[in-house]
Amino acid sequence: MTTREAVALAGTLYTVFATVLADNPGPPERWERAVRLNAKARAGELSLGLAIGKEANQRASMEDRFGGLADAVLAREGLVVDQKSRDLLLSTIASAMDDASAKLTRNARFDYSPDVAALKYPAWESRSGAEPSGDPKAERIAVAELFDRWATYNADKKAAGTIKRYRGSIQSLVQFAKDRDVRLLTADDLYAWAEHRRDAEGVSPQSINKNDLVAASAVLGWAASRQGVSGR
Repeated sequence: MTTREAVALAGTLYTVFATVLADNPGPPERWERAVRLNAKARAGELSLGLAIGKEANQRASMEDRFGGLADAVLAREGLVVDQKSRDLLLSTIASAMDDASAKLTRNARFDYSPDVAALKYPAWESRSGAEPSGDPKAERIAVAELFDRWATYNADKKAAGTIKRYRGSIQSLVQFAKDRDVRLLTADDLYAWAEHRRDAEGVSPQSINKNDLVAASAVLGWAASRQGVSGR
């Protein structure tokens, strides 16, 4: 993965956060705290301290803070990357989340001046317009089926309340995406879904941020993992 690709991919997350939550960003302190947590992640201060060495702690801390988001965008685009590219992506996501938090802080303070930060992010050229695999007859996996697989796999690993909470969010995505293959969902699709949750379903931006995007990140991230690939 090139630096430009990593920045563009992180930019898709910037768009979702900075745009969907702009109308009702909540208190500015929320986003100021997010920037502080991002800084702690870079410094290696968010991990459990079990990794040996500064670099290992920094990597673990960045994974704790941004790994779910990275998994989600990689799964959405059907990308598999090496550790060097993943580290680069985590770094660009951290920067994008800083930019989004700064914008939402301004919005929370009634400042809706032009979004200059958005110009930093080149357009992402999605590779997901092709068939999900080299075989045009490959199995189609709808969002509902993917969630069922995730829930079955995590039945003895996640709290029942977590699975129930995620099911509510994903059910909305199921209705929105219908029977589309999850591997063909784009950043624009997820952005449109988040807008639909806010405008048509009346879900608050805070809930979209804390619940819906987290649930989608967890399920899509699992889909890209070794367990998710096997589907069992």
